[in-house]
Amino acid sequence: FTQQLAKDSQDYCLAMVEPLFQAVMNLRDCAGDPVELNGEVMNQADWLKKAASTTNKQASANFYFVRLYLAVMFGKYEVAAEMALNRQKGQRMRNLTIVTETFYSSLTAIAIARSKGHNRLSHSVKKSISKLENWSKYSEWNFLHKLELLKAEQAFFNGFIGEAAKAYDRAIYFATANGFIHEQALA
Repeated sequence: FTQQLAKDSQDYCLAMVEPLFQAVMNLRDCAGDPVELNGEVMNQADWLKKAASTTNKQASANFYFVRLYLAVMFGKYEVAAEMALNRQKGQRMRNLTIVTETFYSSLTAIAIARSKGHNRLSHSVKKSISKLENWSKYSEWNFLHKLELLKAEQAFFNGFIGEAAKAYDRAIYFATANGFIHEQALA
């Protein structure tokens, strides 16, 4: 598929697809660091050099988002935080991706706050929960499990274990009911 895109000079589409395709390859065969987009499809250093010489800022935003997603999945929250910062410097993501990026960036912020022994969550996490509450009103099936997982993480961080357990259960229930098995596993 990527060879056909390259042959047909579909550079924009190719730049958008390569990071996703390499991420899938990383998930299938975890040889090396699964968060690094290096392998059969692409080499991330070469890809970034090429992307810097184009006007396709959406592809760079997509690249950092894909790495953010992988970093959270594999518990590499320092890398996830770096990817979130790099992503914020670039172009704004598209609607559905904004929600997912908000979710994974918030999970990252909570994990880093926990690992560094902070006693308060950042304002951005509270703001993200507020955004997800709003988005959930319009597309409950798509976002409610994300909201419940963030609420669970926030409650756990603040020491409200019973409340956290209930929110984790709700997150698992809504993720399962709506087919988000990857986020069911996170919960």
